[in-house]
Amino acid sequence: MPAVSSYTEPTLAAFVLGNGCLGATATALGWSGQSDVQDALDLALTAYGVATINLATDAAKLRAAAAVEAWRLVANATAGYYRVSQDGQSMDRQQIHEQAVAMLAMAEQVAGSLGVGSGTVQVDRLKYGDPYTYSTDEALARFF
Repeated sequence: MPAVSSYTEPTLAAFVLGNGCLGATATALGWSGQSDVQDALDLALTAYGVATINLATDAAKLRAAAAVEAWRLVANATAGYYRVSQDGQSMDRQQIHEQAVAMLAMAEQVAGSLGVGSGTVQVDRLKYGDPYTYSTDEALARFF
């Protein structure tokens, strides 16, 4: 099979949704059509530096830009996923988000090597502090 040398929006969407990019992650999120990843396609064209897909002449660079934006879309969509454990049972959904963040970092690195974006990504984890946690007077006194 010859290498792809150009894309249309439907064929780029098929790449993003397929095993070359999101694959099973897209399936897990229920994404199956171009409309599900259209934002990623639009942002990929912007990152590539063209207004329309027919102006993108470097297929590898376009694929790299699309992969970055697709994984960013997944990371945003799964940011609220959680891990719950109680009474010996647990439910883990945060693994999809963690995978998306890891894949985004890798995609950013590949894209950067091809001249798309900076090639680095900074990911900071936000921790939730429980406002109902009991603190002793001695523990609170060190803040005042």
